[in-house]
Amino acid sequence: MKRLPLARNLLLAACLPLCGLSNTWAQTVSSTSVLRTCTAAELRATERYWPLQNHDMLDFGASGNGYTLVNNPASTAAETNSAVTDSTGQLLFFVDGGSIYNSTGALLQNGSGIKAQSSAEQDSVSFANPAKQGEYYVITNNTVTAGFVSPTSDRTWYYSIVDMTANGVLGAEKNKNVQIAATAGISSEALTAVPNAAGTGFWVVGIERNTNKIMAFEVTSTG
Repeated sequence: MKRLPLARNLLLAACLPLCGLSNTWAQTVSSTSVLRTCTAAELRATERYWPLQNHDMLDFGASGNGYTLVNNPASTAAETNSAVTDSTGQLLFFVDGGSIYNSTGALLQNGSGIKAQSSAEQDSVSFANPAKQGEYYVITNNTVTAGFVSPTSDRTWYYSIVDMTANGVLGAEKNKNVQIAATAGISSEALTAVPNAAGTGFWVVGIERNTNKIMAFEVTSTG
């Protein structure tokens, strides 16, 4: 099994959904924009959870520098996972290879069958939908490379949308496995996301397989 070459990528994926970086944006109920600048405390709170394999999860707390090992209610097996934690430190959902789990560790409604490879260096990133309060993009990487073989790997990125206003407070999956056509057949295992400079959305970034070319796609309120 390949090991994680860039542990920071996991933390980046975990904290991007709401506050992520010092100039990343969280959701708000504003009628003109669903994104806003995070405070330092909110930023730190979004970095709280890091789901691991075999019923383990690191809880960094909503503040401070330490962590505790807590139970991961889902027995995840992916090499990389991404988690969405809100600006108060509450876990909303997390992604493990081909599945999305709600905060209780149960499968999110319609959350199975996600096109992502559990052996990818980074199989998913998640962030707030700039167009709609309560929704989140989950970008997944259905890629394994470097001699590893999977019959389901098509080396392509996909996106799904999690609606946290559905199914009570537990959320539900919709618009599942929408192909990002420009990546079809050419993606490597690298995947991350960063906020755009204007504060209106995010860039999803990766590397084209067997080249030095960067793949970058901007997600804003227009799509």
